Amino acid sequence: MANNEQYRTYCDTHRADVPLFYQDWWLDAAVGPDRWQGLVSASTFEDKAAIMPVVATRKWGLPTIRRPPLTTYQGPWWAGFQNLATGQQVALIQQLWPELIDQLPQVSHFHQTLFPGLTYAFPFQERGYQLGVRYTYTLDLRPPAAQIFQNFRRDVQRKIRQYGPDSEVVTSTDLASFLPLAEAVYARQGLPLPYRQATLTALFQAAYQRQQARLFVLHHRTEGLVGGLVVFFDAERVYLLQSGISAAGRKTGAFQVLVWAALQHFGPSHQVFDFCGSMIPGIADRNRSLGAVVEVFLEVRKRKKILKLIQSL
Repeated sequence: MANNEQYRTYCDTHRADVPLFYQDWWLDAAVGPDRWQGLVSASTFEDKAAIMPVVATRKWGLPTIRRPPLTTYQGPWWAGFQNLATGQQVALIQQLWPELIDQLPQVSHFHQTLFPGLTYAFPFQERGYQLGVRYTYTLDLRPPAAQIFQNFRRDVQRKIRQYGPDSEVVTSTDLASFLPLAEAVYARQGLPLPYRQATLTALFQAAYQRQQARLFVLHHRTEGLVGGLVVFFDAERVYLLQSGISAAGRKTGAFQVLVWAALQHFGPSHQVFDFCGSMIPGIADRNRSLGAVVEVFLEVRKRKKILKLIQSL
C-alpha cells in the first residue's frame, strides 16, 4: 500500500521510539503485510515526520477504520514525542497531524484510541471527529520491588504470600496450553473469545522472535496449570494483553501472583506496566488493588449519517 516502505523505513530508523502497536512487524502479524497502510507526513518537526498506521476493514458492508484485535492504541505518532515539552508537543500536533488526517481514506466509520500522553487532539476535533475519554491502569516500575509490593492492598499481599512451594511461576512458549484458560475467562461471562487464536499466536511468535513477548504461567502441584499472562513490551512500556485463570486459580489469587512475578521480571528494565484497561468496575478495582493508578487516553470517532441510521434500526 502507499507509503508502507517509507513507514517501514521510519520504524527501522526510530525503532526504540516507536511504540509496540505502531511497529510495522506488529501490523504485519496482526492483519497481514498487505492489509494495512502506513501514513507519513510530508512535513517534519525537528527533522522527523509523523506517522499513522491505518487498518481499513468493512462493517455492515461499509468501509471502516479501526484498531486490529489485541492492539490497544494507535493513531498519530512522532518518534520521541514523550521527550518534548508540552508547548513543543502542541506545536508538533498542530503542524503535522492535519497532514495525516487529510491522508485518511474515506470511510463510514473511524474509531481509534490514542496512545496515553496524547491528550491534545484538536486537529481531529476541528475536522468533525468526536473525542472521548478512556482509562487504563498503569504501574510505575522504577521503584524497588519491595516498595511496589508494599503498595499492594493487604489482601493481595496475603494471597501472594500464601502461595508457597506447591506453586511455581515460569515463562513458557506454550500458547496452546494457555488458550483454554483465556477462553474460560470469557466463557464464564457468556462471551466468545474476542480474537482469533491464530492472531494471538502470530503476534506472540513475531514479538518473541524480537524478544518483546513473554508468557508467564502458574503451575500448582495438585491443580496443574491454574493461570497465565501474555505480555508484550517495547523499550519503555509493558502491556498486559491477555490473562487466563482457572476456576481454582480465581479463588486463590493466581492473577495477583502472576502479575507480581511479571513486575519483578520487568522492573529493572522498563518504566511502565500497562494493564491495558479496564473501565469494567470489577477489573478496575482489581488493578487498583495492585497499586495501579488511572491513566487517561483519548478515543477518536467519526461516523457518517448512513452508519448512524443503520445503528439506529
